[in-house]
Amino acid sequence: MEVHKPGISLVLKQLSVDNIENVRIVRGDALQLLNNKCEGRIFDECWILFPDPWCDFRARDRRLVRGFLIELLEEKLNPNGRLRIASDCYDYIEHVEAVMSERERTHPGRWRSVLEEFSEIKGITCVDGDDALNQPGVEESQRQPIASMGSSESRLWLPPPPGYRGRTRYERRALESGGTVWERTYELLL
Repeated sequence: MEVHKPGISLVLKQLSVDNIENVRIVRGDALQLLNNKCEGRIFDECWILFPDPWCDFRARDRRLVRGFLIELLEEKLNPNGRLRIASDCYDYIEHVEAVMSERERTHPGRWRSVLEEFSEIKGITCVDGDDALNQPGVEESQRQPIASMGSSESRLWLPPPPGYRGRTRYERRALESGGTVWERTYELLL
């Protein structure tokens, strides 16, 4: 579900390149579609990748993750379904944690936080030949420089994205600029 036409175009193009045919794309507001068009438990997972964080305090009520969405997901996710959220804005992740804590307070036992090894991803700046990349989870094939950092020997290296998804353009930009990406996963316990 997406409202942004250029985003839909990129997905359609990549699906064509990868020859993937078992995907449905719907242009529209996710909350309206879930509330009005989807019946029953139809999802195993819901991915919310780099939503607009609406950082301005006056616009925070526009954030996608809020109590109403969580209520809808409780109706639409299959038992043990997962909600996965990624953001390069830590304030948004704190907001997500607050929403989920409030839901747990008012409706205990419906969700559990799933700790996964990729809950925080950072780019690694190192000098060619440096041992900075000799860490668990970074295989030789993944040690590709993505950007020169001034000198010809200094490079920015990105760890791989989580295995369940590829890297998004927003994620790449955040990491290339020295930012961090945070991920949270919640499991529905119905």
